[in-house]
Amino acid sequence: MSVAVIYGSAMGNTEGAANTIASKLGISDVFNISDIDAAKMNSYDKLICGTSTWGSGDLQDDWDGFDFSGLSLGGKTVAVFGMGDSESYSDTFCG
Repeated sequence: MSVAVIYGSAMGNTEGAANTIASKLGISDVFNISDIDAAKMNSYDKLICGTSTWGSGDLQDDWDGFDFSGLSLGGKTVAVFGMGDSESYSDTFCG
């Protein structure tokens, strides 16, 4: 069973969280979404994906630039984690 942690990080916080998750779970494959393609992601059975919100809930730039057209999530287990500033952006964070 192969597992990868994949993240997009503008300020480093999501990268830090991704590395902590990988370390705690014993996962050695950690990638910035800008350094991996759909074919490589397809080779994993399980994906843990993390992103941060940006601006007023905009998608983080690294994820925004990813080509999802070849990605197949069928039969995969996928977990998602998000980072953001709920104090300063309570009107748009997670909602």
